[in-house]
Formats: sequence, C-alpha cells, structure tokens
Amino acid sequence: MGMPMSHVPDPRIDFLAAIEWIIEQTARNAEDLKTLKDAIGVKTVYGIPDLARRWGLSTSALYADPVKLPNFGRADVGTGRKLWRRETVEAWESLSEEEHRDVWERLSGAEKEKYTGPVQRAAS
Repeated sequence: MGMPMSHVPDPRIDFLAAIEWIIEQTARNAEDLKTLKDAIGVKTVYGIPDLARRWGLSTSALYADPVKLPNFGRADVGTGRKLWRRETVEAWESLSEEEHRDVWERLSGAEKEKYTGPVQRAAS
C-alpha cells in the first residue's frame, strides 16, 4: 500500500518557496543594478545644476529664462526641486531655442503662469 495522503508533498509549498527565493534575489540584485547604473554615469534625472553643466550655461541664466528649461521650467519628477527625466531633456534638446521661444511667445499670460507660477507685480 502507498504512503498516506498526509505525507505527499504539496507542490504549492515548493512553488511558494521558489517565489520567495526570486523576491529575495531581486531585492539583493536591485542594489547591485543601481550601483552598476551609477557607475556607468548615465543620468536618468537632471536638475538645474546638471543642465547648466550639460549646456555650458550658468544656473542664473537657466532660472532667468523659462525658454531655456525643459517644459518651460515645469518639472516632471516629484515636487520641490526642479527635476526632469532624461527623456524629457533629450526631447527638449531635439528642438532649437528659437522653436521653444516661438512656442513661448504664442502662449497667453495665463498659459505661461501654468509653467512659471503667478507673476509677482510691484505694489503701486
């Protein structure tokens, strides 16, 4: 007679153990992959100082003119610091400053404020 059913291994336990092993390996390798990515030196997110270095401009020049910043200064990563994804920066670079300026000039004042925030007017 065969083994009682209570001694038959449940294949779901092996499957669950395999999933847990994969999760553990992924977590372990994630840090290694991040370290490798950082070592390669390809930035995936750019701030204003990064863009200034990349384009040979001062940070003041970038802050002073929204036409020089991707999305006219509207960040696309997080909140707080102005940060842009590499893809956004590369797409912005694919057009000339004149093309960006032309688009900017065609925007209404309200549309421009969506990018730069309200304009501070001097008190009279």
